[in-house]
Amino acid sequence: MTVHDATTSPDTAPSDITPGSLSEALVRIRSVLARLAVGVGDRDLHHEHPYALIRELADAGFGRLRVPREFGGFDIDLPTLAALLAEAGEADSNVPQIWRGHFTTTEILRAEADPDIRRYWLTKIGRGAVFGNAQSEPSAQVAGLGDGEGWGVITTRVRRTESGERVVSGTKFYSTGTRFADYIRTAALGDDDTRSFVVIDARHPGVEHVDDWDGIGQRQTGSGTTVLTDVPVEPHGEIGRYRDSLRGLDSFVQLVHLANLTGIARNLVADTVDVVRARTRTSRHALTQDAAA
Repeated sequence: MTVHDATTSPDTAPSDITPGSLSEALVRIRSVLARLAVGVGDRDLHHEHPYALIRELADAGFGRLRVPREFGGFDIDLPTLAALLAEAGEADSNVPQIWRGHFTTTEILRAEADPDIRRYWLTKIGRGAVFGNAQSEPSAQVAGLGDGEGWGVITTRVRRTESGERVVSGTKFYSTGTRFADYIRTAALGDDDTRSFVVIDARHPGVEHVDDWDGIGQRQTGSGTTVLTDVPVEPHGEIGRYRDSLRGLDSFVQLVHLANLTGIARNLVADTVDVVRARTRTSRHALTQDAAA
């Protein structure tokens, strides 16, 4: 079953939801993060995805943070992004994970060697489009990582229909963020068996999001299985074709994880302080009846 609660098209987003300055965007982003922090435990317990709040983050300009200004973004530096991701992780540790694929795609596009592809997609992100990630597959072999096969085994393929349209079919897993996205960056094999990233519409009828993630953590990140059946490749939809576009990508992904862990640690410290402050003794069995002794 395909699930999407987002109702705003990135190309027709009303101007009143688009902050024009970074300072305005940060105010709105932090307001949404504060609301995400409320009920985070209940959402985890009841497996409730924060669709509406993630869309509000997008409308507040969260996804535009690393987009160059010429394409409608705020072009913040990486230390500032990491600090904001830590704030997001402190509010709800699912949030940086949901957006990891989006920010990774933005970095790929910032380094994209084809100027037309770069301009096309960064302009869409600058208008509010959100990306998800569907790269890994159930068939992926970790052993392949040591043999020059950096993506493991990929069986998803791009083929041409009789009309000449390029379509993608395959099954992905660990599809972080795709349930919240407008577009999906997926890894596929072309006619000549070369691997590439292609962009598809996350709302196309041929995209099926299966809410079957049962691992530890990331329960509200939209991870799980994504089944693609003859989904058209978007115009300018082959990105990161050149090696320079992918340099430093693993380090960037690690940066997102570490920023999230920083937020989690801050939240842990705050919770610990709250517990300790409420106590009148150092332990349940104090050495004296006088708490002040």
